[in-house]
Amino acid sequence: MPGRLTWMLDYYGDVNGKRVRLRESSGTQNEERARKLLQTRIEGSHVAEKNGESVETSVHRRFTVGEALDEYLNDLRLREKKGAEQEEYRLGPESALRLELGHRRCGN
Repeated sequence: MPGRLTWMLDYYGDVNGKRVRLRESSGTQNEERARKLLQTRIEGSHVAEKNGESVETSVHRRFTVGEALDEYLNDLRLREKKGAEQEEYRLGPESALRLELGHRRCGN
């Protein structure tokens, strides 16, 4: 698109049983990289369709700081790491970090 610095991806995929048009930023100004990413997204769409699944959209790739902290703490517990209890205290549900930033979305 003239005047646009970032290439946009535009393709179709199944989301919740419906075939929909999906659009998202490629995150790059390089046409070749954008085309490769588009090809990856289209292949993912075909695989999901064959498996009867929904396409992973950009909404599915977003998560909050709180969700990232939960995953991190869960990983420490599963691997039975020393210091997991200290991390639980520092990053758990009542921690200052989680109270301040837990609702914010993480970047890529």
